[in-house]
Amino acid sequence: MKHVCVALLSLSTSVMGLNIQLDFFHDEAADKFFSSNPKAASAVEKAAKDIGDLLTNSMARISSDLYSGTYGSTTARFDWSWSYINPVTGAHETISQPSIDEDTVVIYVGTRKLSGQTLGQGGAGGAGVIISGAGYSHEWIDAVDLAEAASNASMPRGSGPTMGTISGAANYAGYIGRYELGYGLSVGNLWFDSDTDNNGSRDSDATLESFWHYDAYSPVAAGKTDLYSVALHEILHAIGLGTSETWDNLINGTEWLGTEASLAAGTSSLISSDGHHALSGLMSARISDGVMQEALISPSITPGSRKELTELDLAFLTDIGFSAPESVPEASTIALLAGALMMVIPRRKR
Repeated sequence: MKHVCVALLSLSTSVMGLNIQLDFFHDEAADKFFSSNPKAASAVEKAAKDIGDLLTNSMARISSDLYSGTYGSTTARFDWSWSYINPVTGAHETISQPSIDEDTVVIYVGTRKLSGQTLGQGGAGGAGVIISGAGYSHEWIDAVDLAEAASNASMPRGSGPTMGTISGAANYAGYIGRYELGYGLSVGNLWFDSDTDNNGSRDSDATLESFWHYDAYSPVAAGKTDLYSVALHEILHAIGLGTSETWDNLINGTEWLGTEASLAAGTSSLISSDGHHALSGLMSARISDGVMQEALISPSITPGSRKELTELDLAFLTDIGFSAPESVPEASTIALLAGALMMVIPRRKR
């Protein structure tokens, strides 16, 4: 399915960091939850801005989906597409002619009926390549090599995590051109639970408002779940924590192989058993005020509380390829809280 990349409602950061652009196209075309609840939209926008403001990467503009290499009279072509999950229906959407501005990532946002205790889900987009060519078969391998080089000079975007790699062998009249194509962060998806009572039906506006705390600028009401906190967590997933190839390459079971987070925490035993989160109970100083808090990328949240970005979350982001204006915190600011007793609803996952 082809998606027209003009959003009916689009919010983005406007600072000199990473521009995390939120696309509400699918939500607007369905039940208009976010346009009907401006405080909820504002909470997700604030989460995107707060993360984007911290990251100073220079990510290259992508203006073409086609990369070719010509050797002699032979040309090999790699035709890229991007994909993401529709945040309302769960269908896979395809962007057949991908392009994106520099220092920008687009995240498609909506609400869906989620089962169990899952509050929200966030993830990175995928990619695909169609290979074609014309010319003489004996020149094919060299043409593929040149097309591979052209693609890898652009699609990884120059910085940030590697989201995935596509590799294979292209056969042209018996000549095999092998390729390995990396791609960087460009698109993602994010949705929030709209069936909080798990009865199989979308909740009424009143039920949703009694469950979610929409206002990111006021204290979280007792018993409510903070939408801003969940948005922060899921956007971290959408930009690569727990979802990128770089992240996967830095975990070995529950051990973290990245330098910054391991040094900051004073241990490499940082990863939960699902492989997508930090361990529960891993404490770090909040970036905003230095108050100690469980890392945002841990898998759960306590009703009636707010979680913010911590120095450990920033260290994880640094390890997977992001740049930040400040250094990783000293080891003394992060500690493992053993045997903590918290009334936690473990409802967040990618």
